[in-house]
Amino acid sequence: MPETTLQPTLDRVLKCASLPSLPGVAMRVLELTRKKDLSMQTLSETVQTDPALVARVLKTVNSSYYGLTTPCPSISRAMSLLGLNTVRSIVLGFSLLDMGKAAAGKVDLAEYWRRAVYGAAGAKLVAKQLRGVDPEEAFLSGLMRDLGMLACIAALKEEYLTIMAAASTDHNALPAIERESLGFDHTEVGAQLAAKWRLPDQLSQSISYHHKPNLALPEHSQLVYCVALGGYIAGALSAAEPKPYLALVASKGESWLKLSRDVTKQLLADTARQAKELATVLEVNTGPSVNLDNLLAEAQEQMVLGSVELERQASELQVRNDLLAKQTVTDSLTKAFNRSHFDATLAQCHEDCKQGGTPFSLLFFDADKFKSINDTLGHQAGDGVLRELAKRSNETVSERGGVVCRYGGEEFGIILPGMAQPEAEKLAERLRAAMDAKPFDLTPWGVPNVAPRVTISVGVSGVDSETVSKAEKPEAITHAADQAVYVAKSTGRNRVCTCPLGSEPRVFSSGQGYTLQSKQAGGDAAPAAIAPTPAEVPAATPAPVAAKPQAPVAAKAPVAPAQPKPVLAKPAPQASSVQAAPVSPAPAQPKAQPPVAQQPVPAQPAAASAAPATPSLGTVVFIEDDPLAAKLVELLFQRRVHVALRTFTSAEAMLAWTMSPEFVRPSVVLSDFQLPGLSGINLLLVMRTHPKLQGVPVALLSARVDDTLIDNARNAGCTLVLSKADLCTSFEACLNKLTELMRAGPVSVAA
Repeated sequence: MPETTLQPTLDRVLKCASLPSLPGVAMRVLELTRKKDLSMQTLSETVQTDPALVARVLKTVNSSYYGLTTPCPSISRAMSLLGLNTVRSIVLGFSLLDMGKAAAGKVDLAEYWRRAVYGAAGAKLVAKQLRGVDPEEAFLSGLMRDLGMLACIAALKEEYLTIMAAASTDHNALPAIERESLGFDHTEVGAQLAAKWRLPDQLSQSISYHHKPNLALPEHSQLVYCVALGGYIAGALSAAEPKPYLALVASKGESWLKLSRDVTKQLLADTARQAKELATVLEVNTGPSVNLDNLLAEAQEQMVLGSVELERQASELQVRNDLLAKQTVTDSLTKAFNRSHFDATLAQCHEDCKQGGTPFSLLFFDADKFKSINDTLGHQAGDGVLRELAKRSNETVSERGGVVCRYGGEEFGIILPGMAQPEAEKLAERLRAAMDAKPFDLTPWGVPNVAPRVTISVGVSGVDSETVSKAEKPEAITHAADQAVYVAKSTGRNRVCTCPLGSEPRVFSSGQGYTLQSKQAGGDAAPAAIAPTPAEVPAATPAPVAAKPQAPVAAKAPVAPAQPKPVLAKPAPQASSVQAAPVSPAPAQPKAQPPVAQQPVPAQPAAASAAPATPSLGTVVFIEDDPLAAKLVELLFQRRVHVALRTFTSAEAMLAWTMSPEFVRPSVVLSDFQLPGLSGINLLLVMRTHPKLQGVPVALLSARVDDTLIDNARNAGCTLVLSKADLCTSFEACLNKLTELMRAGPVSVAA
């Protein structure tokens, strides 16, 4: 059984005890910066409370990066020469470095700092090309834009480093990978921290939208575009494949900021040189220097390309990023989603339910006796079985929005957003039947001549607006579904068990018999008893037949569930609502029949021979969810006094009827191919091992009959498929086919 783990939610990151914070001096500087009347003297006095910081600031100010002609001896002098914003940027930059080192611990963040330094230098140089954007604001915004990554490293450690490794040097791919794996990305984390620390709006906007600058507030959009373009410049200077980034620098520089191709080419060269100097001043490791000559040669090639070609290269990068993001959440063997995607999706569904009441359900299932497959057929066959399990799962639930994930080993989890538990239970039975329908042909998976029969044990649990209060965390529903799987295995395997939150698990359906909850009159749903296995039932269970076929009489009407629709609207108290039911020890009296035109003909030999050419079918079960089609077929059957018809609107209703003491074994079942819940084919699969229906012939009915449908029916063991149109226009011929089907089966009826 799976073990639950703490989901890496955004809240978990933000509340992490080891999450670093900005040093006190930096927080004080930010507080002072929010004041409109901040004086250089006040800021100078604040910075000088940290002598080590003063030394680092002065070393930076006097470096070649700022190019002062005379040495600067004090913070106040530095402010006079370079301006208040420059000193503030240096102070906050060093504070960010200290925080980052505390967050990383022993983790090598050379690639992170390389991108941060190159991005900050690039953003500052871009801002210098524009009017209205402070270069120092652009520098600090570029340096702090990936603040959320440092928080994720501190809170999630190896878990997040794996995600970073998946993106490698392609920073553009990172947000998509984060969202697929975690349900959020580093820009969201950074935005929350920016709000918590009350960073200036321009900094907060750059942190939040540097991957989507078009979403920034208009008053800060130019700054955010500078930071975003600085990021592309950093990509061109650090990515293993720089061409797509060079294309982005050229195309976005032109469309966003009206920069010429010559200007963007020069920006690349200047950024490469200045970033190297800046890394030395800040004392951070940014890895090997870029080969500037080669880069500029490639940039020259890009600058002569047309806009269409540049956009094509940029779009190829996006496609590659999307593919990379998908690969990080896909199980390599089965191609189902992996555990991290399961955790993220379940957490999101849980949050949606808490906030808006949107229901969702979870199916857990295990392959039964999977170890024996590996032991007897080998691990290659076992891998093939896992792939086939994922394939059949996707085929069964994908149209219903199910998210199929490999949880671990032979365990799978299927998340069903928007689906309440009752519907999920029916879908779980369809899934179980789909696995049990036919052996697993492993030829497509490289294991020929091996076709094991594989069954699954399924656990179901669901959450809605009324029950979500019982699930404070997503782990609660995982635990409930897991408990249901345990009960399914311990009660015989190859079955579905359901476990509503706060309740005990119970059997819903089984491959050895079908057990459904039944509605008590005026009460809640109660679990039905587990049906016996075929070994507990006599080999042949013939349908009741009339003792004197030449004079069938009406029997006492069985009490049917609410769903069945009898042929006659007003049955007599002692007469069946359908015709030619099994003989009762006490024959019905003619005077008990209601005076309606559609009454059964009295049980007389002459009446029995009224239509000698028409075959006798005994009791026919008809399942059709379309009221108009059901009524039409009922009218056709009403004219046959020797046919007893019971109509149901769903397969589940008919199966629930089998648990009733009034159940009458049918001679034949005529079912619509497409039904709500359990389909006609899956009903056939259930009936194979149902102790009360085993051996009953089944005919499937469809509005459109084609080769594919016939093949599917034949694979499931059905030998007769009828067209709805033929049933209405050539009823006698269809009736003869039903008779032939019935006579070919193991059930014996009177001629």
